[in-house]
Amino acid sequence: METKEGFDKQLDDINEKRKSLRDKRDKLFKEKDALRDEYYGSLIVYQKQQYLLQDIEWMNKMKKQIVERKEEQARRKKEYEDRKERIAKEREERKQKDEERKQKIEERKQRDIENKRIAEENAKQM
Repeated sequence: METKEGFDKQLDDINEKRKSLRDKRDKLFKEKDALRDEYYGSLIVYQKQQYLLQDIEWMNKMKKQIVERKEEQARRKKEYEDRKERIAKEREERKQKDEERKQKIEERKQRDIENKRIAEENAKQM
């Protein structure tokens, strides 16, 4: 009977060890699952942050392009207006020169007529 009690005691000790080992294993599995959940949760958060950073970088790039495009448009518009003003000024100057030239021609004609009249009067007096 002693042997049976010894075997029962050994069997109980083995079962106790197996139970404690199973409990440790289960505890380790739970810890592993918790760590895995934490890791993948952190990985998801990291990827979200990376996407946000990429989006922010993209938005800054687009904003910069829009600002550059507007500056380029403003520069072109200013050049267009300057060119338009310069052309209008040149036209005005040409118009003024033409008027001055016509006025000089008219004055010359008047002087020639006056000179001819004076010459005729001088010829009549002689």
